[in-house]
Amino acid sequence: MGVNVKAKKTANAGPSPTSAVVDGLEVTQTIQNLRHEVALIRGKPTVVRMYLSPPPGSKEKFQGELAVSAAAGAPALYVASSNVVDSTLISGMGLEARRNDLRASLNFVLPAKTLQMSTLAISVKRVYSTKGEVTPANSPAVTVPLVEAPPLRIRAIGLRYARTLPDGTVVNVSPEAIHFDYLRSFLTRAYPVSEVDWSQLVVDAHPLFAPPFSGPPTPSHDDPLWRSKLALAHNQLSAIRAKDVSTGTDPRTHYYGLVSDASAGLFFRGAAKDVPTTPDPSIVAVGPTGDPSQYSSLKWDRDRSYGDWYGAHELSHTFGRFHPGFCSQDASDTSFPYPDGRIGDANHGAMVGLDVGDPALNLPMRIWSNETSHDIMTYCDYQWISSYSYLAILDRLRLEDTQFGPSA
Repeated sequence: MGVNVKAKKTANAGPSPTSAVVDGLEVTQTIQNLRHEVALIRGKPTVVRMYLSPPPGSKEKFQGELAVSAAAGAPALYVASSNVVDSTLISGMGLEARRNDLRASLNFVLPAKTLQMSTLAISVKRVYSTKGEVTPANSPAVTVPLVEAPPLRIRAIGLRYARTLPDGTVVNVSPEAIHFDYLRSFLTRAYPVSEVDWSQLVVDAHPLFAPPFSGPPTPSHDDPLWRSKLALAHNQLSAIRAKDVSTGTDPRTHYYGLVSDASAGLFFRGAAKDVPTTPDPSIVAVGPTGDPSQYSSLKWDRDRSYGDWYGAHELSHTFGRFHPGFCSQDASDTSFPYPDGRIGDANHGAMVGLDVGDPALNLPMRIWSNETSHDIMTYCDYQWISSYSYLAILDRLRLEDTQFGPSA
């Protein structure tokens, strides 16, 4: 049910709107629905989206303020919307259409100190427009818990290999630093954690880990050449991890290898060493990285590295996630809930993805629509994480924390 909002006349506000409706508040970090069925992680960047319906025929722009506190009635911090909503854009838009368009909601980025609370009590403080202030007679409100999640512990290892150029010159190839940055950022934004305990280094790969990485034309699971090179990478990563853990590295750390595609010339198909059905952070994974603009099939990926979502996919295998069977992949996960491998469906209250972005990498906040976006465990385009994978990884992280932590 929407909440009818009537104009509060002020001496200097000028003409006021007759009414508006606040259709709901959605508290989201990565993926969410209107029933708030996805756990919210304590300390993780959080955005509240307010959905408005303007008065009929309205031609104005809306802004707003929220009251955020640890409990209903407790002293509140007031948070202003980071944008304005144009009534001419949202007029006639259904609620689900507005949820799938970042411009169609008032968006509130919660301050870091509010994210240390155990509960967030959020209500509408006020809404105002170019015609005056709009005050809800009965402010809509939501109260949601913030839950603890273990850190995501990652050691990213670039595998440096030797490449022989056509003129016989041998050059060493390793991932550029930017690819580590994008992977770390993506995991921070997409995984169910508020903290990524991260370390990285580049090492010389096994001497036999060198191009070609597969037989023509492209690598497949049945390609014996690819399998032999994959085994070299897995075994080296496992050996590095075993040595590190024996000298004090946290045993909950997952190891992931990055292989440069050398400007789209030497694509190495990634894979995890196994998909553990029980918690096992010793399982390693490896995958390629490079500039997505070099591949016609990756035109949907507009940042500078495809190693981010690709790495999240392979690391998800190490947390026990299987393929749901979409876009030319095996169907080893028969429980995936959404059609076509998408992150949600079009039903009322469906899951919608939110990427909070990363200013350091010039990545803006964006919406991942449930109509076009696909789960990271598929081979499809427009990749984000579904609530199904998000909550499963959270469960596995907690189990690993319990079984392999200091008190285990």
